[in-house]
Amino acid sequence: MKEIEDRYKDLAEKIVSNNTLTLDAECQKIITDMFALWNTRFHWKGQPVEDQIIEDAICVAVEYTKDQQEELEKNGITAIRPDLSIPSRSLTGTSIQMNVYSVREQMSDACWGILRSTSGQFLVPDQSSNCRMMPLTPYLCLFSQSENAEIDEAELAKINAHAVAGSKEYYFAQDLAQCPR
Repeated sequence: MKEIEDRYKDLAEKIVSNNTLTLDAECQKIITDMFALWNTRFHWKGQPVEDQIIEDAICVAVEYTKDQQEELEKNGITAIRPDLSIPSRSLTGTSIQMNVYSVREQMSDACWGILRSTSGQFLVPDQSSNCRMMPLTPYLCLFSQSENAEIDEAELAKINAHAVAGSKEYYFAQDLAQCPR
C-alpha cells in the first residue's frame, strides 16, 4: 500500500507543478490504484475485523517481540502472536490488497483526465466510489472518463453535488463558501 501511496504522491506533485500534463498508461494505473486504495480503506474502516485465534494450534515455533512483528509487517509478513492470534490489521491489510486488485480490474476502462476549475473549489469527499474523482488542490482534480479540461462553475457544481451525495461521513474544502453545489 505504501508503494501505491508513494507513486501517487510523486505523480500528484508533478501534476500540481505542471510537470505532467499528459496522463499515459502508467499514470492511469497509478491513479486507479490510489483511487481503489482510498475507497477500499474507507470501506474497511466501517467494517472492522477482529483479531482471529487459530483454533486447535498448539504453539508457535518462534515468539517475536512487538518490534520484530512490526518489522515483519512492514515487509509484508504476518506473524502469529504467542497467544495464537493473527492481528486484525494484518487480516484487514490482506483484504484491502485483494480489493485493490479487484477494483483495478473493474476500472480497466478508467481514463483519468485533469480538470481545472476556473471559478470555485472542488469539494473533497470522505470517499468517492459513486463518482470517480480525486481532488488534488482546491482548483485541480483528477476525473475519470474525462479529458484534460477547464471547467466552469456549472460543471464544478455538478461534480461537487456528486461528491456530497456520495459522502458517508464528511466532505471538506479549503473554503466551503467557494464550492458551488
